[in-house]
Amino acid sequence: MNLFNNSLDAIRGSGWLSVEIRREVSQGKGLPGQFQIRVRDSGVGIPADRLNHIFEPFFTTKEFGKGSGLGLAASKEIVKQHGGQISIESIVGKGACFTIRLPEASSTLVRTETVAATKEVRTR
Repeated sequence: MNLFNNSLDAIRGSGWLSVEIRREVSQGKGLPGQFQIRVRDSGVGIPADRLNHIFEPFFTTKEFGKGSGLGLAASKEIVKQHGGQISIESIVGKGACFTIRLPEASSTLVRTETVAATKEVRTR
């Protein structure tokens, strides 16, 4: 939810929010596969000099009083507790893409599946 809320806050006027979930086959026998979740938006993007800090507690790119700086720090911790990783790519004026990778609990994965959805949105 933190990623969705941040994406909606970053979209000025109208734009889009996309979610893609993918199961990936492991390359080694007996190794679990992984799930990859991508949350992309057409928002304002994040300047390169801030990208290394966005997962730090109390760091925010939002205007004063609009964000606590805890959402992405909490998101990173939740993903980490599930054995995963979260990363970001962003271009100012073009939007951002958060990628979450989570290990599959079972090693019985036999194929790759992708589910994607994009929604046009109007922000507040």
